[in-house]
Formats: sequence, structure tokens, C-alpha cells
Amino acid sequence: RTLDSFAGPVEQIEVSIINMGLQNVPAALHREFGPMLVPAVILVIIITASNSVFGFLLAADKKLVGVFGLEAMTTGQSDMTEQGGEKVNILNVFAIFHVVLL
Repeated sequence: RTLDSFAGPVEQIEVSIINMGLQNVPAALHREFGPMLVPAVILVIIITASNSVFGFLLAADKKLVGVFGLEAMTTGQSDMTEQGGEKVNILNVFAIFHVVLL
């Protein structure tokens, strides 16, 4: 009984969609929005590439590594002396993570 009460309105919606001709919408959208989509995609590619390059340039800056390095954050020291181990460049890790997310 409840299913029958929903079947009528759903069928009317289905018939209305078919009558509106929405099956041709993808082709019409492609034709109308295609010229606007190409510059937007190119802009996204340019911004992504420049953010990636700029992020790795910042990660390679020795002054920033001294201030934002893992050792500087945990110990409060901003010197660049190694103390028996390989230093973790947290900015480089963040830049790689950012590129992966993009």
C-alpha cells in the first residue's frame, strides 16, 4: 500500500523528465560550457604547477628550514647543526604532501 502511494508520483516525475528532453542535456552542456571550461582547466593547471614549484623552492630555503624544521619546533633551537642523524625537512614533507593532494 505505501509502495503504491509512492509509485504514482515517481512515475509522474519520470514522465516529466522524459517530456522535458533532458536526455539531450549532456551534449548541450558540452556545446555551451566547453569554451568556458578550457580556460578554467588551463588556469587550474598553471596554478597547480606554480604552487608546486613555489612550495619546493620554499622547502629548500635554509632559513625557513631552520625556523620551521622539526628540530626547531620540538626543541626550540633554530640552528642548523646536525646532531648525529639525518634531519627531517618538514617543509619538504609538507610540499610533497601538498603536491600529492593536488
